[in-house]
Amino acid sequence: MKVGLHVLGIGAGAQRGVIDAVAATAEACGFATLWSGEHVVMVDRSSSRYPTRPTGSSRFRRPRTGTTR
Repeated sequence: MKVGLHVLGIGAGAQRGVIDAVAATAEACGFATLWSGEHVVMVDRSSSRYPTRPTGSSRFRRPRTGTTR
């Protein structure tokens, strides 16, 4: 059976030297593959699960199309 290792690749784990060291160690330990996530941006903390207020209304202003002030 072949086993792969998943690494995050964020923070210190995104530095070239760290990636090289992890890859070399994983190979020496017999892992067949090295995987990383595909997310370009990862948030450390979010104040909300969704971009809405607790009432369900949007936090963002709706575009005003076809209106005049």
